Amino acid sequence: MSNKLKELIINEEELLREILADILKDYVNIRRNGEIVYKNLEGLDAEKKVIIGYLAHLATKLLGLKDTEKVSAKKISEEMAMNYNTVRPIISKLVRARILNREGRGQYYISLSKVRIIKEKYFGEGKKKQVR
Repeated sequence: MSNKLKELIINEEELLREILADILKDYVNIRRNGEIVYKNLEGLDAEKKVIIGYLAHLATKLLGLKDTEKVSAKKISEEMAMNYNTVRPIISKLVRARILNREGRGQYYISLSKVRIIKEKYFGEGKKKQVR
């Protein structure tokens, strides 16, 4: 294989991790113990806040700080200081849109493969600070 062709090879997982970091950098800090610290959320609508919450849990799993990225709607509502009755319909919408996955009873997560779509649809240029 020529060197020029080798330049075309990409590491898809690493690329998706970079996109995830790019989305989260303005909204999340993660402590070494896996605790998520949210910041700068006031300009985001409720749907984007929920997405940031689930992406942050994905990041803690990928970093090896937590055993799972799966989180309940109740936990996300508590972390985001949002009303549970606001979060539930957003989660249903995201599941129907296949952004969020459901596992078992009441556990939801975003898989790494969805990060590119999320970046384009929700956090692309000009979409970061839309307020609803």
